[in-house]
Amino acid sequence: FANLPQATGAATLTIKVRSDLNLPTEYLQLKLDGAIYPTLLFVNGANDCPATPDPTTITLPLSQLAPLIADGSLTVRLEPSVGVSATQCTDGLCEISLRYDAVLTDCNGNGMDDNCEVTNPAFDCNHNGIPDACDITSGFEHDVNANGRPDSCEYDCNLNSLPDSYEIAQGLALDCNHNNKIDSCDIAQGQAADIDHDGVPDSCQGDCNGNAIPDTYEVLTTPALDCDSNVQIDSCEISANPQLDCNQNGRLDTCEGGASGSDCDSNGILDSCEIAAGAQDKDQDGRLDICEYARGDFDLDGTVGGSDLGVLLSLWGFTNPPFGDLNHDNVIGGADLGILLSNWGPY
Repeated sequence: FANLPQATGAATLTIKVRSDLNLPTEYLQLKLDGAIYPTLLFVNGANDCPATPDPTTITLPLSQLAPLIADGSLTVRLEPSVGVSATQCTDGLCEISLRYDAVLTDCNGNGMDDNCEVTNPAFDCNHNGIPDACDITSGFEHDVNANGRPDSCEYDCNLNSLPDSYEIAQGLALDCNHNNKIDSCDIAQGQAADIDHDGVPDSCQGDCNGNAIPDTYEVLTTPALDCDSNVQIDSCEISANPQLDCNQNGRLDTCEGGASGSDCDSNGILDSCEIAAGAQDKDQDGRLDICEYARGDFDLDGTVGGSDLGVLLSLWGFTNPPFGDLNHDNVIGGADLGILLSNWGPY
């Protein structure tokens, strides 16, 4: 018998046997922890191979029992006399039971014997034979989140002796996808992808085009996807605001270059789109007339020359002229002439 609690009184040792025990020379000798019990068993009144096993009961007073179970165990051995046949009873058996009232051990004061309580894993998660509450109270176990369960029994994926649930609740570790698991552990265990190795699951980062790759990583590895370098994928910006791509060529207007992509008046709208919307381009060269006028090309021939100079001089001194005020001071004068001359020639 193992894990025996201390006793409050005498114990009853019940022995049942089916054996070859019907003669005076056929009996059993009892040993308790190796010591011979002074009375022989089944000397009289036993039977040969009875259908109902022969019983006998021995009372062990507390004075005899206490030292026997002081170490929490008791070995009971039955040895037959030489006259007992080992083969006469083909269904021979031996059954021994020990019964006594135990000293109540109740470390947590809940009225339940500790030995009974620890049979339930819910009350002894570390299986050390001591109720969890007592382990915590004694300081043998920590309970940082005060939930009555030792921290050693709680999930601790990063092995830092703090329950994951506590770290997440206290903001000591991140759980961006709200699956009650620390992000770094999700990544380490292969339960979450982290293509950019920044310690944050990809599923928690911006992914405007829905390709399971964080936008910041796409922009970093393929700069062409972000022509204006604002760390936003151009195609997503256009999807959110189609006006950013007035010519619907899949490229932000602000990133377009060359004649077809010019924005001569710097208003954020391509000249080609403005012209398509009705802005003046009398010479149909794909450039806004107002921009050509601003250079001094009043006849829209693609060159600032003598005829343009003549037009400017014909308006000399005029206030609030319809065109020709190249410096925007509302008067045709020397400053305008200077601008015209600086732009002299084809463009």
